[in-house]
Amino acid sequence: MAWFFLALAALALAAFGPAPRGVEDPRAFVQQRYSEYLRGNPRSIHLDDYASERLIALADALGEAEGGEDRLGFDWWVNGQDWQLSDIRVTRIDAGPDDQIVLARFANFGREGVNRFHFVRQRGRWFLDDVQNVTGGEIWMLSSLLRQAADDASRIRP
Repeated sequence: MAWFFLALAALALAAFGPAPRGVEDPRAFVQQRYSEYLRGNPRSIHLDDYASERLIALADALGEAEGGEDRLGFDWWVNGQDWQLSDIRVTRIDAGPDDQIVLARFANFGREGVNRFHFVRQRGRWFLDDVQNVTGGEIWMLSSLLRQAADDASRIRP
């Protein structure tokens, strides 16, 4: 009978313990995020929950506890400050056993957007390691934007 209570306690701890970092399925994660935008209520999540240590370190250089992504001045998921998304298509490209690229094509206010999400597998989970936006002639990498923003912020700070 004691083993039953021990098993029950272990299940309770697992159910209420902290959620593991990273994601199980990169494509499903990206699809879920864009679905939340379509419904008009993307929940607030921070890079610390799903990004690689490398990307978190770049965001933390901006000095915000939640990861620094808000300091960029725009929402990189939609490549804009506001959104009215349509025609979302999310596909996965296998890049290797520990690398995946998830391609998200969408229209934001009728303007085509394309984000390439680069995921790496670490300790059995997937972590976002970078995002490349290739919308028309506008190309950027999230890691480069974070690095530049941190450099700019360090020049402004006393």
